[in-house]
Amino acid sequence: MPLSIEEAFAIFDKDGDGSLSVSEMQEVLQRPGGGAPLSDAEVQEVINVFDDNGDGLLQIDEFAKMWAPMMLEVDEAD
Repeated sequence: MPLSIEEAFAIFDKDGDGSLSVSEMQEVLQRPGGGAPLSDAEVQEVINVFDDNGDGLLQIDEFAKMWAPMMLEVDEAD
């Protein structure tokens, strides 16, 4: 069973500050097909897409906007 958004966020928020940084997001995001991990700049670009308050981090509501479509893909693949 897939993780809930809250469970996933708690796992990725390594320092427990309520926000996901570039380094924390690098663990979430992986280059399609494997290979080299995403660069800091690539991860920051992804964060910027969902970063509604412009602080350069993702809070849970912003993370949810990114995570929910990913989980739909997982459900459809089953």
